[in-house]
Amino acid sequence: MKTEAQNDSAHAANLCDAVRNSTRLNADALTGHLSTSLCHLGNIATRLGRSLRFNPQDEQIIGDEDANSLVHRDYRDHWGTPKEV
Repeated sequence: MKTEAQNDSAHAANLCDAVRNSTRLNADALTGHLSTSLCHLGNIATRLGRSLRFNPQDEQIIGDEDANSLVHRDYRDHWGTPKEV
């Protein structure tokens, strides 16, 4: 089975079109969140050199504070700091 290369320019054009013209994105925000979360979990597991147990409902790594500390980063204290962090 042959797979096609991802067309990054089409994704960028879709994003720009959605911002400029209030059109729909090719994928919704939840799909993007779920897709990137898996990559982030893989990077955390690789960085720590061990497997992780993940609770998808709470979006928390179970029983591993070292891993959970890598889920968020420390923000500088300025106007752009998210209020919920």
